[in-house]
Amino acid sequence: MDSVLSSWQSVVGTLIFIIIGYLIGSFNMGQILSRQKNYDLGKRGSKNYGATNAGRIFGRTGFILVFSFDFLKGIFAALLFTFLAEFIGTQYGVRIFTDASICIALLFVLIGHCWPVYFKFKGGKGVATAFGIFTVLNFFFSALGGLFFLLAFYLTNKKVFIASILSTFFVACLLVMQIYIDTFDAITFDWTENWDLIFLGFSISALVTLRHYKNIKSFLNHENKNEIIEITELKKIKNHKNKNEKIEIIEPKKSKVYKNKYKKAKIIKSKKRK
Repeated sequence: MDSVLSSWQSVVGTLIFIIIGYLIGSFNMGQILSRQKNYDLGKRGSKNYGATNAGRIFGRTGFILVFSFDFLKGIFAALLFTFLAEFIGTQYGVRIFTDASICIALLFVLIGHCWPVYFKFKGGKGVATAFGIFTVLNFFFSALGGLFFLLAFYLTNKKVFIASILSTFFVACLLVMQIYIDTFDAITFDWTENWDLIFLGFSISALVTLRHYKNIKSFLNHENKNEIIEITELKKIKNHKNKNEKIEIIEPKKSKVYKNKYKKAKIIKSKKRK
C-alpha cells in the first residue's frame, strides 16, 4: 500500500513540475522584444524568435538581451526544481519529486520555450535555454560545449544551425561520463548522477535538432544556391528630417556558401512610428 501511495505521489509531483516547467519556458524574450519594438521577428530574417534572429534584426543589443534571458531561464529553472525537490523532501519527509521529475520538467522548460503558450506557440529553437540547463548539470561540460560551438561555427563557414546541433549533441555525449567519473561529484547535484540525466541530455539534443529541421532540409536541398537572402535591420538615420520615422533597411546578400561577397543596402520604406 505504501509503495502504491508513493508511486502516485511521484506521478502527481512530476505533473506539477511539468506544468511549472512549461509555463516558465513559455516566457520568450524574442516575442517580448518584438512587441516592445512593434516589429515582428516571426516575419523577418529566419522568422524565428531566438537570439540569432534577434541579432540579425535588432543588432548586437537584441542578440545579447534575448540570449541572456533564455540562458538564465534555463539556469533558473534547473536550480528552482533542484531546490523544490530537496526542500520538500527534507522539510516534510515526502519524496514527491524524484530525479526523473526534475529531468522531465527541464525538458518541458525547453518545450515551453519552443512552443510558448503565451505567444500562440511560436518560440525559439532552444539552444540558449539548453545551454543554461547544461550549465547547472555540469558547468565544465557546458563550457566545453560552448567552445565546441565556436569551433563548429567557424569550420562550417559560420552556420549557426550546424554548430547548435553538433554542440548540444556533444554535451549530451559528455554527460554520459558524469555517471562513471567520481571527479565531478563536487560540482554537480546528486540528481544529475544517474541515467535520467542521459535521457535529459539526448532529449534536449533531439529537440534542438528537430527545431532546426527546416535549416537542415534547405541545406541538403541547396535551396540557397541561387537565392538572395534578405537581412533586415532597424536603424535610425542621422540628419534625417523626421526623427519620429522608423526606417526599414533591407540588405540583399548572396549566400556565403557560394562565396559571393556582393552586398548592397538601400532604404526601401519609411513609415511613422505608431
